[in-house]
Amino acid sequence: KKRPGREIAPARKTPPPPSDPILDPLNDAQREAVLHEGGHLLVVAGPGTGKTLTLTHRMASLIRSGRGAPEQILGLTFTRKAAREMEERIVSLLQGHAAAIPHITTFHGFCLEILREEGHRIGMSSPFSICPEPDRDAIIREIFSKTEGRKINFRTFLNHLPALKRATLADEEESTPGSAVVTAFRMYQEKLRGLGMLDLDDLEVEASRLLDNHPGVAEKYALMYPHLFVDEYQDTNRIQVAILKALVRVGGARIFAIGDPDQAIYAFRGADLQNFFRFSDDFPGAATIHLEQNYRSGRRLLEGAAFLMEKEKPLEAVAKEPGNISIASCRSEKEEAEMVVAAIERLLGGTTYFSLDSGRVASHEDGMSLSFCDIGVLYRLNTQGDALEEALSRAGIPLVRSGETPLIQKRPVRLICSFLQMVQYPGTDSYRKNYARMVEEMNMQVPLFPESFPGTGTVPDLIRKCMGIHGIETASGEDGESLRRLLAWAEVFDDDLPAFLDALVLERGIDHGGLEGDRVGLMSLHAAKGLEWPVVFITGCEDRLIPCSLFGDHDNAEERRLFYVGMTRARSRLILSHARRRALNGRVLEMAPSPFLEAFPPSLCRPLDRGTWKPKARPHHQLNLF
Repeated sequence: KKRPGREIAPARKTPPPPSDPILDPLNDAQREAVLHEGGHLLVVAGPGTGKTLTLTHRMASLIRSGRGAPEQILGLTFTRKAAREMEERIVSLLQGHAAAIPHITTFHGFCLEILREEGHRIGMSSPFSICPEPDRDAIIREIFSKTEGRKINFRTFLNHLPALKRATLADEEESTPGSAVVTAFRMYQEKLRGLGMLDLDDLEVEASRLLDNHPGVAEKYALMYPHLFVDEYQDTNRIQVAILKALVRVGGARIFAIGDPDQAIYAFRGADLQNFFRFSDDFPGAATIHLEQNYRSGRRLLEGAAFLMEKEKPLEAVAKEPGNISIASCRSEKEEAEMVVAAIERLLGGTTYFSLDSGRVASHEDGMSLSFCDIGVLYRLNTQGDALEEALSRAGIPLVRSGETPLIQKRPVRLICSFLQMVQYPGTDSYRKNYARMVEEMNMQVPLFPESFPGTGTVPDLIRKCMGIHGIETASGEDGESLRRLLAWAEVFDDDLPAFLDALVLERGIDHGGLEGDRVGLMSLHAAKGLEWPVVFITGCEDRLIPCSLFGDHDNAEERRLFYVGMTRARSRLILSHARRRALNGRVLEMAPSPFLEAFPPSLCRPLDRGTWKPKARPHHQLNLF
């Protein structure tokens, strides 16, 4: 018999915590970074670990929890593209929770805002304008033509220019006083000031000078933006870090920085990798969190990248497919280009009837279902893209060649920018000269200085009127694509022409606005940073190209990091190719495989199965006796 007694109620299950759209998509390390309550924080984010996801979710978490208002958050990036992507993600995350979004801009854009508002304190003319890089080059050449600057190499002077600007903050000169370079630099600075202009390097230098000499201005912006977010911290230069330190020093702003020292590839632009390793010294009490789960690449690809960088263990692969690395040995750059064509046709299961009839392909390779836009072809030097573009075009494979050329350097955009600058700043003689030079270069029959041009209306309307005056409203090809992108970008500026011109001049980073559509992407390794494809080719994996030593001294460690960036663009397949002979700059060079290829153990990569390909036999031609 059962003894009578009280029944024991079944154990009650603890209900799961309510779903949080900010935290649910994150892994443990990302969640820790988002919820970090301390002071400054440095997040080390390897490739494919959700860097932008973590940064934007941190912003959204601050706003949704009430720990920070949107107007108190400043996000700093290096390209307009990155800023736009962050804005789009935050808008999606904050739907229904905030009427505004954080202020996200580039370092140059933030410095321009400070100088527009407070530049009079250090003697800046008002209003001042920004000198576009093409106009900067024209001014320098004009100075050289009138002085001993003719003895100075133009490219050498441009390389010295950023350091000469930075040296003025410490009242020092980079070279011996009185040298030709320093003399030309002083004349250049005087010319800019006389025109009421700043160039892009001036923006950061003068903003830093302003914040250092006027602590009240630094305090104003630190109190305005107590939450500072910095993307790609490994790419910062000395002046940018000085600006951040000034904001923290006087106003107590807190910094959330994210980046990866293994992806530091912009030393030639002044980036200082040591800034990353000095973060805790520059901002005492900073914590560090590592993101190590990679959501992009297959396991073998991450293992290869770890071998290249001599790491003890690779990033943790979340993707289920293993991925693979293939190596293709070619005799010349032409054979290499044909190898890329044949491999693409095999991957896609044929792109023409000829590729099927000839037996070059039979069906989709490895069961992959790919489109042209799923393939990226990368190289170290832009000149390598010529043979690849020719081979792909001949095979009828659609492509887009993207690079580091800012939109303002596209010819029709430069023309329109020069015209609108002349309209906006009629008292600046240099803008008239620039416009006249552009009209002459393009051999146009247009009224040079139409004083009656209607300077009112929205920016897109002004651009269309300008296109009509110059007869380029029906431009096609690359010119048409550049104008289409210009008009699309102008839509967000409404009727604010000065802001549009500033933004257009500041756009100096890599812009991939032309990558839309089902096309194979061709670009340099530098231009590929931030992108990804299921299949990536890295061509020209040869000593003297990767690492690149063709032009003198090189930083072998940065070249290794650049190759690492290229490898980690691939999700499923990575094909590395090298040629025994290559034509570069009019010379035919004998090449050896890149020493970086020696990092991969034989078990990790295999020779590319190139199949067999036979050209169609020529039809028999009966000789004619007459």
